Amino acid sequence: MTRDDAALVRASLESLRPDPIPVVNNFYMRLFAIAPRIRAVFPDDMSAQNRKFADMIDAAVQMIDNPAILEAELAALGRQHAALGAGSADYALVEEALLWALGRHFGPAFTPQTAAAWQAFYRRLSAAMLQAAAA
Repeated sequence: MTRDDAALVRASLESLRPDPIPVVNNFYMRLFAIAPRIRAVFPDDMSAQNRKFADMIDAAVQMIDNPAILEAELAALGRQHAALGAGSADYALVEEALLWALGRHFGPAFTPQTAAAWQAFYRRLSAAMLQAAAA
């Protein structure tokens, strides 16, 4: 992930900050559409989970320039997801759903460069989580 990628992720997240929940709702809607089996892992009322996901993304972006701190935070999250049965194929589905939700929210402003930056960012997060889960 380059500095330019980090800047694009930061800038686009900044525009989501006032109300990230619609994007998170679209993320989960897409995730459950492409992977219905995952829905059973989540509560019926997604309000708290939506907020948790939005807060996690925000915190990860805030730590984007501190990979050691970020990876330490992600290790625990990776182990939690592994305990729920999440594997590398699930992380790929999450990536697809996240990029779809961001693209839907930003429309034409979600340029190929911005999409690639978010993909690089997500892959950095998921790699740290998967590594911790495998340890």
